[in-house]
Amino acid sequence: MDGDTGSRRTVTYGPKRDRWVTLLLWGTALLLAWAAFWGATEPMAVEAKIGITALYGAVILMCLAPLYTLSYVLSDQTLRVGCGPVGMTLALQDIEAVTTGMKTGLTLGWSMALKGLVIERRGKRWKVFISPLNQGDFLRDLAERCPHLTLRDAGLSR
Repeated sequence: MDGDTGSRRTVTYGPKRDRWVTLLLWGTALLLAWAAFWGATEPMAVEAKIGITALYGAVILMCLAPLYTLSYVLSDQTLRVGCGPVGMTLALQDIEAVTTGMKTGLTLGWSMALKGLVIERRGKRWKVFISPLNQGDFLRDLAERCPHLTLRDAGLSR
């Protein structure tokens, strides 16, 4: 829970992480590290070894960054979802409904879990899928900030 913006506080929610997603991303990172190590043993110019190792390092960081930087920041006017500087901001007034479920169809996924919350937005075809660690608290805070939505059956709707 962060600073103060207007009448309510800005709240930051961490993501739910399914164990298999964590294992998959760490497994990929370790496999890439192993490939970088063995690739560095090949005879080639020092500049090429440095370049390849740097490239592997960047890809490893991109694999692991979502695990540790994904967050959902809820303020009075917006919901920001993203990993560090990469993300999107949703205007709360544009949210039509929030339902529990799984990511399906045309959905922008900002989640490390299979089950979470699906956000439908006014005038947008693509839904947004998130999975805050404490969905109940997130839905209550969102309902307080969105008077046009009603809390029903573990979701929000008009």
